Amino acid sequence: MEKLIALLFLARDLAHREAIVTKSRGDAAVLRCFACDLVPLIDKLAHTAQGVSPLDELLFADNEFDGAIDEVLEMQNAWIDDHRGSNHRAVDFVIDEIQGLFLRAVHQLRLE
Repeated sequence: MEKLIALLFLARDLAHREAIVTKSRGDAAVLRCFACDLVPLIDKLAHTAQGVSPLDELLFADNEFDGAIDEVLEMQNAWIDDHRGSNHRAVDFVIDEIQGLFLRAVHQLRLE
């Protein structure tokens, strides 16, 4: 769970940084919303997961994903799917919400 939370903070940071430098107002808006909407879901996931099992320490994730931001978010979402690591329905529900946020952002970034 700690690696998943680290990846989510990385996703937020990458999206926020890209929102600052992108030349597209539409992409900037999508990425700002993604970054802002992700933070409360990270908190919700961490607190829900701790209700099942205490977290050890929060880690920092290295960016192992290359490409445009929509591709990076898509790859990160696939990583989440492969490494969910939960056997608890409440935790899975929060992860589903997070993955929905990733899917929505990828879709919106590819609209143009």
